[in-house]
Amino acid sequence: MSTIACNKRGQAVMSTIACNKQGQKVMSTIACNKRGQAVMSTIACNKQGQEVMSTIACNKQDTEIMSTIACSKQGQEVMPTILCNKLGQKVMPTISCNKQRQEEMSTIACYKQGQEVISTIHCKKQEKEVMYTITCNKQG
Repeated sequence: MSTIACNKRGQAVMSTIACNKQGQKVMSTIACNKRGQAVMSTIACNKQGQEVMSTIACNKQDTEIMSTIACSKQGQEVMPTILCNKLGQKVMPTISCNKQRQEEMSTIACYKQGQEVISTIHCKKQEKEVMYTITCNKQG
C-alpha cells in the first residue's frame, strides 16, 4: 500500500514510489509540471526480472487529454490508449493488461478543476494483490 498526498498549486510535483514485490524492487518515478503546459511522466518498473517501460504524455491546455502508455511485456507490445475529457466531470479510464496469463486492472478516477483527484491502481501479480492509492488536492 502506497499513498501519496500532494498539494498542486501550479508548482512542480515530484512523486517517487519504491516498492518491493516478491523480493524484487519496483521503482516508479513521476515528474509533473502542471501549469497548463505539457506534462510528461515516465514510469520504469522491473517486474519478474523483466523491464517494463511505460511513458505517459499529456497535454493539459484545453479540455482534452490524450494519454498513451506503451509497454513491452514478455517480448510483445501492449499499447493501451486513454482519451479523457476533463471539464470538471468525472473521468474514468480503465486499463486492462494481461501479463503472464495474469490479469492486471488499473482504474483511475479523476475530478479536475480544483477538486480532489483520486487514482487507484489495482494489480494482481503472481497471485498477490498490489494496491496503490494516490490522493491529490489541486488548488488553483
